[in-house]
Amino acid sequence: MYDFLSIELWMGVSKLPTYTDYWSHLMSYEKVSNIMPLKKYQKILKNIHFNNNAEYNENDKFYKVRPLIDIIRQNCLNQEQGKRFSIDEMMVPYKGKKAGSRRQYIKSKPKKWGFKFFVRSGINGLVYDFFLTVEKTHSMITILVIMKKSFLDLDQNSPELVYYLREKYETLSLGTVQQNRLRQCPLLEEKQLKKKGRGSFSYMCDRKKKVLTLKWLDNKPVCLISSYVSSDPIKSIKRYSKEKKSRVDVPMPKIVEEYNTHMGGVGLSDMLVALYRTGLKTHKWTHKCAMSADIEKMYCQILISKENRSLQTILWRSQPSDKLKEYCLNTFAAQVIKSDFYIDDLLTGINTFEDAIKFRKKINKHFEQCWIHGTAIKTLGLYWDHRTDAYQYKISKCNNYSDDPAMSKRKVLSTIATIYDPLGLIGP
Repeated sequence: MYDFLSIELWMGVSKLPTYTDYWSHLMSYEKVSNIMPLKKYQKILKNIHFNNNAEYNENDKFYKVRPLIDIIRQNCLNQEQGKRFSIDEMMVPYKGKKAGSRRQYIKSKPKKWGFKFFVRSGINGLVYDFFLTVEKTHSMITILVIMKKSFLDLDQNSPELVYYLREKYETLSLGTVQQNRLRQCPLLEEKQLKKKGRGSFSYMCDRKKKVLTLKWLDNKPVCLISSYVSSDPIKSIKRYSKEKKSRVDVPMPKIVEEYNTHMGGVGLSDMLVALYRTGLKTHKWTHKCAMSADIEKMYCQILISKENRSLQTILWRSQPSDKLKEYCLNTFAAQVIKSDFYIDDLLTGINTFEDAIKFRKKINKHFEQCWIHGTAIKTLGLYWDHRTDAYQYKISKCNNYSDDPAMSKRKVLSTIATIYDPLGLIGP
């Protein structure tokens, strides 16, 4: 297994058009071809998996790669931790459509589709901790609590989070914040800052909670929030001016300088991963036991109205010598689709034979309880009596009838307007 992983790492460093080229006569790469033969590599590549498929965990959407994720994360945590960290989102690119809700979209990332991670790294790009955003059992605080100073670039950042980190965990933080998460902080609008010119800023400080919020105008306005640094001292930074066609000095608060100095850690690690990304792709594993089923008498369960029964006729005879007889069906099918069902047919798979037997008993019991009990049920706003196959309407008394018993045309029309009749069956 170590040989297989080392081959994948070498393929990430030295890239060729296809993986078979590493063993070809013309483009042979000895650091790969000398580790193992091509057929052995292909066999491992075809059958590799990181968890037992029989140990299915419905609460963990990544249970098939969970052991691998835990090993990598533990190795990251075992490294010597620094004192300053940057936290940002990182994407593991995935273009497939079989991941469902696990695949997410981030507009600002170079690889917009994939699996989203929260990553904590040092300012040198070394990753110290990470976790998947779909894991509801985790909290973002678990990735922050061991810090002394943290630099955040998260959509979920807010004044409450900055204050909570300082009070609860004695963690100082600095990061960007979305304008809709400023909790109506009275900062200057973008138009007002543009009138003052590039480099202008507006800030507010909550001295009780020791949190500072600042909006600085560069090419676009940037909002930052911190629990340990302020706007002073103000320095200058070189920016290109289209009007003067040269680089000019632009005022820059201390909080912006501090952010620019330390926030590039996750971006650096993301760049290094992209430079040496391996080409190992995922495979969809099939079930060991296949199961096929059919709902009994599915086409004889729902009643057809009398005027439409003539459209559902069949020809039948019990013996070849008998005359053909024409029969009219009184019932028709309804579509029952859930998961692996198509109308009345089930086609699915189970990992073990024992689980297949349990599943068969469970699904039979489920369908035995699916028949409707009672008289009328409400569906799509209408009441339907399944015994008589008729719609029912609930009509209340005329408005203000108790106050004024005299009936009028307005009261009748007002009551009719309150009846939900999308098919217009009882409308005037």
